[in-house]
Formats: sequence, structure tokens, C-alpha cells
Amino acid sequence: MVDTIGFDDKSFLSLDATRHSTELHVVERWRLILDGTYMEKRWTVDDPRALKAVYTFTRYHKKLPADWRGNETTCLSTPENWRAWVQIRNDAVRFAAEERAAAAKKNVKK
Repeated sequence: MVDTIGFDDKSFLSLDATRHSTELHVVERWRLILDGTYMEKRWTVDDPRALKAVYTFTRYHKKLPADWRGNETTCLSTPENWRAWVQIRNDAVRFAAEERAAAAKKNVKK
């Protein structure tokens, strides 16, 4: 289990630029399931100032064979990969801002 607090409010909860406050609290629980075939990773996210309710999400990863060797370089190890990731993030932030602006504009017309 990993219990994390002490976040600043300068990052996002997701690529769509969902904001959080300094009261963000994240709990991660990892466990092996199905006789160790899969790793279950479950996160519980709470932020009473930024979220309406606590939410939980789960991801499953199949265990790799003991002799498996992956690519030893990091996925952001080249300038091209880094630029591509930054572009994806910026596109997501821009999209979220456009969606919020459109919703606000729609609410003003009412």
C-alpha cells in the first residue's frame, strides 16, 4: 500500500487537465491475484475541495515470464519521444479548455 499526501496544486489529475487542490489524497493498493498471474493495482483518489466524491479505479497487468527482457531505455529517452508526449498533453489540455469554454458559453446563453 502507498498512501500519498502533500501534493501541491500545480499538476493535473489527468491528461484532460482536471485540477486538484493541496488536499489531494491518493491511496494505491497493489496485490497479486489469480495465483500470481496478474497484478491488480487499485487507486483511491480523494480531494474534498476539488472533487464531488471519492473515486476508485483499477488496472490489471499480466505477469511477464522471469526470463523476459524488455527495452532497457525509457520511453521518453529521445527528444522526439519527449516532444510527442508534450504535444499529446498540450492537445489534451487545449481540448479540455475548449470544452469548458463551450459549456460556459452555453450556460451564459440560458
